[in-house]
Amino acid sequence: SLVARRLAPNRRVLCAAPEYLRRHGEPRDLRDLSRHKLLTAGPQIIWRMEGPEGPVTYKPQSILQTNSSEVVREAVVSGMGIGFRSTWDVGTELKPGVLKRVMPAYSGASDVNIYAVYSGRRLVPPKVRAFVDFLVGLFGSEIPYWDRDIGPMVVGGTREG
Repeated sequence: SLVARRLAPNRRVLCAAPEYLRRHGEPRDLRDLSRHKLLTAGPQIIWRMEGPEGPVTYKPQSILQTNSSEVVREAVVSGMGIGFRSTWDVGTELKPGVLKRVMPAYSGASDVNIYAVYSGRRLVPPKVRAFVDFLVGLFGSEIPYWDRDIGPMVVGGTREG
């Protein structure tokens, strides 16, 4: 009995701090990732990506034990390793170069999105409808504000943006 309204795509990228990449080098392909320090939150068991060969999954071995996405974000920014982060979370660090995209031919699965979920009652309260409409206006483009100026994304093996 719930309604889900799509607000925006939830794009994910592999990224690391430039200092980490200076010390450890940049991975060139998925096999290279196993030689790097990877950072994930507990629930992120598998990285679902799309790349030149189509959809792929990668099971990272994290050097960090946490269930906090915020802790992983801060660890990536501080140079501890490579993370697979949503662009809404790290877009402000990608734009000025605080973080750098790693293996840009790979990005998160294109079928992951951000939704507003609310009660599917017949009469939705006006304040709920107004709030959801506000979010649609704020995020509701194919290229949300946090994805602008961070470079093209791979979607289904082709570049977008």
